[in-house]
Amino acid sequence: MSKQQRTAGEDYKTVLIAGKEYKIRPLTLGVYAQMEAFIVSQRPDPLVIASESIKKLPVTQHDAVWRAAMNQALSARTVTTEQATDFENSVDGLAWKLWQCLKENHPEIDGIESAKQLLIQAGQDHFELLARSVEIGSGEADLGKSSGQVEAQEAVQAGQSFTES
Repeated sequence: MSKQQRTAGEDYKTVLIAGKEYKIRPLTLGVYAQMEAFIVSQRPDPLVIASESIKKLPVTQHDAVWRAAMNQALSARTVTTEQATDFENSVDGLAWKLWQCLKENHPEIDGIESAKQLLIQAGQDHFELLARSVEIGSGEADLGKSSGQVEAQEAVQAGQSFTES
């Protein structure tokens, strides 16, 4: 399939993790928007924090706290490139992307925690190879986001196993 079809989420790769074949769906630009929304959802709500804080403050300071909380709430919706990259390079980020790649064809992978369990099954020795394979299988390499494209491409094409032999 063409890179456009992969980027549109219409091509799949198969990887073997802990002795089971998994069909990885490419990530689309819409999924990256969902990732940003997920990152934002993990942040504390400044308005909730403000409502708790003002209980301990004099009334004369309430307006200032609410203004600061509103400004913080508006800026909290923005995810910088650095914040997105930090998340993507974390275990939670890899688990989130793996979940997104698998959830359509593998409903048993129903969130970050089940994707983390799958990463644990893959084992630490194979973690980096799995991460690179997710980059290829998810289509990130087609979007120009992968640094280890050749090695992971070969692993995915070879049906690399992520279990100890």
